[in-house]
Amino acid sequence: ETGVGTCVVPAVKINEVVYDNPGADNQEFVELYSENTGLDLTGYTLVHYNGSNGTVTWSIPLTGTTIPSNGLLVVGDTDVPNLDVDWNDYGISSLQNDEEAIVVFYDFGGARETVVDAFGYEGTASLPAFAYETTPADNIAYSSWNTSEGRTPDGTDTDDNSADFPALWWATPGEANTEANFPAPWIRWTASSQGDQTLPAAIPDNDTNGLTLTGNVPGWAGDNISDIRVGLNLHHTYIGDLTITLTSPEGTSVVLHNRSGGSTNDIMGVYGYDLTPAEELSAFNGENPQGTWTLHVVDNGSGDTGEVVEWILWITNP
Repeated sequence: ETGVGTCVVPAVKINEVVYDNPGADNQEFVELYSENTGLDLTGYTLVHYNGSNGTVTWSIPLTGTTIPSNGLLVVGDTDVPNLDVDWNDYGISSLQNDEEAIVVFYDFGGARETVVDAFGYEGTASLPAFAYETTPADNIAYSSWNTSEGRTPDGTDTDDNSADFPALWWATPGEANTEANFPAPWIRWTASSQGDQTLPAAIPDNDTNGLTLTGNVPGWAGDNISDIRVGLNLHHTYIGDLTITLTSPEGTSVVLHNRSGGSTNDIMGVYGYDLTPAEELSAFNGENPQGTWTLHVVDNGSGDTGEVVEWILWITNP
C-alpha cells in the first residue's frame, strides 16, 4: 500500500508486459496485479512515458474497472486473450519499443498525485526518475517467440525492474506467471544464466573449429525426453555460412542449421516451434536430458561475422 496524504492507496502492480510481439503488434498488453480482488480502480490511471523526451505518450483512466477475482487485470489490444480494458477505445494501437516506461498513478494530475508502481524497459534515456525502479528491464530480445516480461510469482517486487521482470516464454495475459501456464509440461533451461560460458559469445570467422558452448541440465529436467525445442538468438550477417549442431549428454547430435539462408541476417526463433531444424529433433526423444548439452556453431566462410546472444532448451517428458 502507498500512503497519500491522510488516506492509503491499495497497491496495484504492473505484473506482465508485452511491448513487442511478432507481426502486426496486435497482442501487446499491460497486466496489472493486486491482492485486493474486487478493488475499485477509480482514481487510478495507467500512463505511458516516451523515453526519448520524458513526456506522456498516453494515459488510460481506470475509473469504473475492478481487479478480477484472480487478481489480474489486462489492458491491451482488442485481440489479447482475457482482455479487461481495450486500449483501442483510447486511440492506442501498441506500445513503443525503445526506452519507454509504464506507470500506475493514483490521482494523476491532481493534488494527491502518487506513483503506485513503475515499469521502465530498454533504458532510461530521458525518462523521469519516478518512471522506473532502480534499473529498467532488459529489452525483449526474442520478439519472434512471443515472449513477455513479467513478475514470477505474480506481484513479486524487489523495487528493481531488471530483477523483477525477466523474459518469460509465451505470454500469459490474465493468467498466473508460472511454468504451469506455459505449454505444459515444459521446463526451460537458459544458457545465459545456466550455461558454462559468458554470452554473447563471438563466432570465429571462417574457422572449422567454430564456437563450442556447453551447459549442464540438472536433475529437475526429469527423465526421458518426449519433446524438445531449441531457442536461438544469433546475430550474423550471412547465415548461409553457418552450420549449427546440438549434442545431447548421451552423444546424439542433431544439425539445427546447415548453411541455408544465403545472405540473410540473424537467426531468432525456436527450432521445433517457428523454425524448422535441418534434422529431426525427435532424435533426442527417449534420452535422459540431465547432463552436458553442447551447441557447436561453425562459420564456413570469410568476411561475415557474428555472435551467439542466447540459446535455450525447452524439454518435456512423460
